Amino acid sequence: MSHSLSIPEQLLRRSIRVVRPRDLQESYANPSQEVQRLVSKGVLLNLAHGYYAVPPSEWIGDPAWVPEIEAVALGVAAADHQSGRVAIVGISAARVLGFLPRALAAAVVAVPVRRRYLATRVGQVHFWQREVEQLETQVWRSELGQGRVSTVEQALLDVADRPERAGVTIGTAQEALHNLALAANWDRALTLARSQEAAPSYRRVRWFADAIVPDAPFIKRPRHHITSRGLRPIEPTDRARFGIRDD
Repeated sequence: MSHSLSIPEQLLRRSIRVVRPRDLQESYANPSQEVQRLVSKGVLLNLAHGYYAVPPSEWIGDPAWVPEIEAVALGVAAADHQSGRVAIVGISAARVLGFLPRALAAAVVAVPVRRRYLATRVGQVHFWQREVEQLETQVWRSELGQGRVSTVEQALLDVADRPERAGVTIGTAQEALHNLALAANWDRALTLARSQEAAPSYRRVRWFADAIVPDAPFIKRPRHHITSRGLRPIEPTDRARFGIRDD
């Protein structure tokens, strides 16, 4: 299929390949009509109301192609807020970084404003209002373009903060935390927790993973308790040491 005849050059050059009809206003007099034409020819994929994906070049025109939910979450967020202000975070970062092997039915993406979740053809996109420049992220190249994803240490703190965010089960969250904990630099995680005022998340995940991270930095016994948020330690651990109580 000839790309030049099917898709405007500006779409092929986009770093994030999710577009809205308004993004085509400079190319077409009736962007909505043109989008529907491109969808009917299989060169755009309708993700959700108002959002369309430009497939990778080798998949253009092939109806078998469907992107993963994490790529869709990043693409939708970047289309609305620019790629530098969004990032894949939490359980979705664990998935992208390879610490959760199973596909999920939802994805979490950090954006600068509060937004309601978006239902897409591949699952729900949950938006977490955060200032991405204050998070520790790294480059991620998805099938819908290049963006940002949390580092291992950032993902560790974020999953511990809200283990059930985006409808994730406690079991899935604990699996991700277990794998992240084994790979994390715990000195770095502690530094991040202090800079982001995320001490409760750090204490919670230290308590959870205490049995498998014996060389983690020492922390003083806290004065105030925090809830476990449903997590259970990998092996029985002294709650008082970390200031943990049941929800």
